[in-house]
Amino acid sequence: PATLPAAFAEVDRVFHVTHALQDPAQEINAADAAEEAGVERIVKLSSEVLYLTAEVGPSERDHVTAMHAAAEARLAAGVTDHVILRPTWFAGINEVALVGPGFEEGRFVWRGGDFSLALVHPDDVAAVAVAAMVVDRPLPSPLHLTGPQALTGDEIAAGFSRAMGRPIEFAGLDVDAYGD
Repeated sequence: PATLPAAFAEVDRVFHVTHALQDPAQEINAADAAEEAGVERIVKLSSEVLYLTAEVGPSERDHVTAMHAAAEARLAAGVTDHVILRPTWFAGINEVALVGPGFEEGRFVWRGGDFSLALVHPDDVAAVAVAAMVVDRPLPSPLHLTGPQALTGDEIAAGFSRAMGRPIEFAGLDVDAYGD
């Protein structure tokens, strides 16, 4: 943390993106240093999971929410203008470490039950991030970023079957099993 303020010297805008399972202290330390250096705006890539778990609260196994919630809270407590980007799961969900191995076995493993996901393309998230970095007016925050259509687990699996040219089936797990 001691070397971070110099890294933000003469920087106007910062884009925070971090691996979802890292220690939130890294992002919190960066926010502290950016604020100390006089950065005008911080744009943070977060997760829609925070919005989806807001009413029930995150489980202790939900590393994504735990990491992003701490960093978001730090930004909210600070004085630097900030914009939180909360995309739903990315359209490249098959490449996510949590889910990817299932695709290799022909299965989309996700929590079961009545749900749908509006997968968003990473290029769309990047376009919003760039706009948030360069616009000179206050922006609402958080910004909820979704794809064009909410899909069920079966519909997502069918789409990946077509795209990958091989069968992918939806394997819905109950919430407790999914968390393990």
